[in-house]
Amino acid sequence: MRSHLTNKQFHEYPVKDIHGYNISMRTIYLIIFFLFFYCFPSICSEAIICFCTDIERTLTLYRPIDGVHNPYIANEVISLSPDEDFEYRIEVNKYTFIRYHVSGIGRQDLLLFPGDKLNVICEGEQAILEGNHADAQDIFKFSWSYERVIAVDKLFEKYRRGECDLPFIEEQVLENFVVPFRQYIDSLKSSTNYTEEFRYYTEKYGTIFFYDTLYDKYAELIFGDRHPLSSQDSLYIQQRMDQLFRDVFPFDEDLVKVPRYLFLCGGRYRYTQEKPVIELPEGITEEDFGVYSYYLNLPYAYHGFIFSYLGTLLLNYGVTTEANIDKLYTYVSACFPDSEYVQLFGKRLRESEAESEEGYDIHFLADNPSTLLELVALPELSGKYLYIDCWATWCAPCKAEFVHKDKMKELLGLYKDVACLYISIDDKCFEEAWKKQTLSYKLEGYHLQASSELIDNIRNLY
Repeated sequence: MRSHLTNKQFHEYPVKDIHGYNISMRTIYLIIFFLFFYCFPSICSEAIICFCTDIERTLTLYRPIDGVHNPYIANEVISLSPDEDFEYRIEVNKYTFIRYHVSGIGRQDLLLFPGDKLNVICEGEQAILEGNHADAQDIFKFSWSYERVIAVDKLFEKYRRGECDLPFIEEQVLENFVVPFRQYIDSLKSSTNYTEEFRYYTEKYGTIFFYDTLYDKYAELIFGDRHPLSSQDSLYIQQRMDQLFRDVFPFDEDLVKVPRYLFLCGGRYRYTQEKPVIELPEGITEEDFGVYSYYLNLPYAYHGFIFSYLGTLLLNYGVTTEANIDKLYTYVSACFPDSEYVQLFGKRLRESEAESEEGYDIHFLADNPSTLLELVALPELSGKYLYIDCWATWCAPCKAEFVHKDKMKELLGLYKDVACLYISIDDKCFEEAWKKQTLSYKLEGYHLQASSELIDNIRNLY
């Protein structure tokens, strides 16, 4: 009769190796464990996203920078083709959010964990997800947050017109957005399809989003000058802000990879107007950080990211009065020389300096017509056919099309007496940003910042 090894005997059963030494199965397991987790760490820490498409598209990826969620700097731009799928691998430490944008579909964040695999199938005007937590990733779509931000904006506009009070706004936000979101989280908790970690960070994502949205609107009322506040409303906002930041703090380093968290924490110091307690390098003062000096209260480790982000943003928008951009770069480059974002900031600063020295065929029109008929009668444009591009400094889709400007210029050059006219619909306060971005994108042709009358005329006609 055959005898069987017990479980204990099996694990301790001696096995002869090639040198004649006895080793147990338990030892073999330990060796395998060591090889797998220490010699091949990338197997355990990678997440994979596979993109496939029905037509030619452009994929833009915004992976985290310096360990923080990156909503702004495109790291990679890839041409997607129906003939070949594109596989993207990203190192993941515990969890991460990564943003992507697909032309013709839109942008979305994805919440990823080590070992996750997701397929993004681009069909028509939508992206279909398959894989880990695929059904629950819709909450990270841009459309989800955009719809709610617009709805909150409309509520605050009603408040400014005297049609509702602040408690009514909070009731509406709670009833229409927060409660449904809590119900959504409860549905994830009752399902076995989602890990506890996914549910946890999804809940944090939504909570931070709602807090940050309300903070932005309250900050506009406190620090802006559009609407004078009554003493009752000032007290109400103070109570709500105090409660909000009690819920957010103390600072949790684990959440810096969640979208908007770092900026919400910075907002707390703007609200409380706490003076920074930090020893700055020689030659750098708190005043050099301008209206963003409150971010100095954030943990020092994140100064490289936050001030490089702000400096790059100011350069791209052509706003040079809100902070001393050169001093910002001096600070972060001296203190965080290995930061990836600092290096990107330095590159953008050098590009900006070069742009101011180069000459392009760019003409800013001095006149400010009220109608298109007045526009075409301007001396610079009279007798010409006009190709008109309406855009704004805050319009990402508008600016995304500027990659085709050279082809458009070549096409227009085939015809006689055709002029290219770029009309900015920015508010007057963005004039500096408009001119700076015009130079930054090298938009050769004629340029005009439209008056409100001209904008109304264009809308009525088209």
